[in-house]
Amino acid sequence: MSDPHYFIGLKTEQAADHLLLWQQELREHMQYKVWTNPSDFHVTLKFLGPASDEKINKLITILHQQELPDAFSITIGPAGGFGHPQSPRVFLAEVEKAPQLEKLYQQVEKAAAASGWDRERRKFHPHITLAKKQAEGQSPLSLSNVPPVFQQKFPMIMDHVTLFRIHPGEHPKYQEVFTIELKSRDGNGSTN
Repeated sequence: MSDPHYFIGLKTEQAADHLLLWQQELREHMQYKVWTNPSDFHVTLKFLGPASDEKINKLITILHQQELPDAFSITIGPAGGFGHPQSPRVFLAEVEKAPQLEKLYQQVEKAAAASGWDRERRKFHPHITLAKKQAEGQSPLSLSNVPPVFQQKFPMIMDHVTLFRIHPGEHPKYQEVFTIELKSRDGNGSTN
């Protein structure tokens, strides 16, 4: 049996209601093969792929030793996509690349590298995937009058980093394995 797959990310449950409205509006314009379960909305910091328990435990230990940033606020939105503007293969919510988010990303990359993973070569593009594997339809973002819902921006507090295990074929498919709470401005933070 092969090792399970993992990633490190930021849960975005505070934004789930907004993002679910975006998905509902998007369904009126496009048909995607895969729609993200609202319980699975997240910002990926590091895709790890398959990993043994030993390697995951080493990563958790190193993450504990990192000087992670305090909890911070970011802006979610507007909507965007990867691929052709009229039919993006991924439809997403953009995420502000705040300095604290960039610092957190770098710290996660550092911990993963120290645990045996390769550093990411692609530029960090924080986002929340709403749907992927486009089948048919025209992106509402390519219309002359983009529906206002996709232009919305809203704030969200990022206050914890989570290690997720991926369960393909299940809904929701991401299981929280370990969480590190980022310190609040009053200095409190914990791990689970």
